[in-house]
Amino acid sequence: VNDGNEPIVQKMEAAQFIRLWADALETIIVRDWTTLSQQEATNSLDQANRRLTMEKCKYENVIDSISDLVLMIDAQGLVLEANRSAEQYFQKDPTGISVLKLLGMKEHSLMDIFTDDTEKGPLEISVSDKLYFHCVFVPLNKVSLASDGYLAILKDVTAHVKQSEILETIVVKRTSELLKKKNQLEEMNVTLRTVMKSVDKECEAFQQSVGDIIRTTLL
Repeated sequence: VNDGNEPIVQKMEAAQFIRLWADALETIIVRDWTTLSQQEATNSLDQANRRLTMEKCKYENVIDSISDLVLMIDAQGLVLEANRSAEQYFQKDPTGISVLKLLGMKEHSLMDIFTDDTEKGPLEISVSDKLYFHCVFVPLNKVSLASDGYLAILKDVTAHVKQSEILETIVVKRTSELLKKKNQLEEMNVTLRTVMKSVDKECEAFQQSVGDIIRTTLL
């Protein structure tokens, strides 16, 4: 500012003008940086949302494609969502219906079916007279602490149950036949012992009779 022959006022005005331009340039640069940062954040958020949506669709397609019945249940036991197999089996959208009523388990409590007892194995239920299911309730808080519901997975085991019933019937029949044969053998054994005793007595009587005849003859 002190260099040159121009008046001090002009120098101050020039310095002020340069300062204003510098401030304006700084504002533009900072604004560009801020705008770029917001755009990057928006783009990153959009990409994350797309990835989450794709993952959600992928898992929904997987769940809908399996033959097992899958029900998402809240902590009060009401069905929140159901896969396609469940809707086809129940022939309706079970959303909002109590899982106890839906599965015909009114004699049970939510505490009974929601208790995580892996030692007992899956719960076997008969939704109708002809179909049987192995039912497993998985707490969703194992996946997310913010979730307090459950995932119910029902696997159709009707064929296994029917096969078990057939095998049980065969086993009962064979066991009954074996018991019958055992009783027959025991009866035959008793009869044989009786016959043997009778034969022994007859042999003794015959030997005694022969002995008497010999003694009589000799005397």
